[in-house]
Amino acid sequence: MCKNTNSERYKELLIEDIILVSSNGVHLSLSGFNSHVRCGYVVALNGFSSSGEYFHDNMFVVGMGSLPGDNGGPIFSYKGLTF
Repeated sequence: MCKNTNSERYKELLIEDIILVSSNGVHLSLSGFNSHVRCGYVVALNGFSSSGEYFHDNMFVVGMGSLPGDNGGPIFSYKGLTF
């Protein structure tokens, strides 16, 4: 379950199972401690990042922002908000 306290109607969102991200354009959301729930779309699969000292690969890139302190929160997709 993730907190969505900015919403009047959906204060908590239930996460039921695991999905694979397999294509660009898929809708994803994140639940962060500071930003609560934010959503975006997958813009790239198999991405990478390098800072000169560190190299990370097999990343997917999602067009959404986050705030400091949001790291480690769940990334999820939902089918509908009919509780």
